[in-house]
Amino acid sequence: MLYGQGLFYLMLIVGVLVLFSPQLGIFEALVRNFTDAMHAVSPRLRARIEEDPRRFYYPFTLLVLVLIGGALHLALPVELVQISATMPNLGALMFPFALMHLNSRCLGLLGLLGGITWSWF
Repeated sequence: MLYGQGLFYLMLIVGVLVLFSPQLGIFEALVRNFTDAMHAVSPRLRARIEEDPRRFYYPFTLLVLVLIGGALHLALPVELVQISATMPNLGALMFPFALMHLNSRCLGLLGLLGGITWSWF
């Protein structure tokens, strides 16, 4: 019985060490990309934060952390495993479209298609 409990806690620590760095990297990359895109696209946001992206980055990071913390607190353990297994894929699927939307608002259709030439075909 002691062997099983000790191995359980050892594997729990190993699992946290293995999964913490990738999850933190994905979280930070998504927040940073969204912050950079919002800073580049919105003149009102730039005026409100006085050209300092950190004034948007840190509150947005805290907001996302609180939302994720609430979701983790309310979810069942089995749901947490399912969510954590698919969350990087959700971010990889969702954020490129969000960035394309922000770029299209800023650049317009001609700005997005300006780099495409017929010599590619």
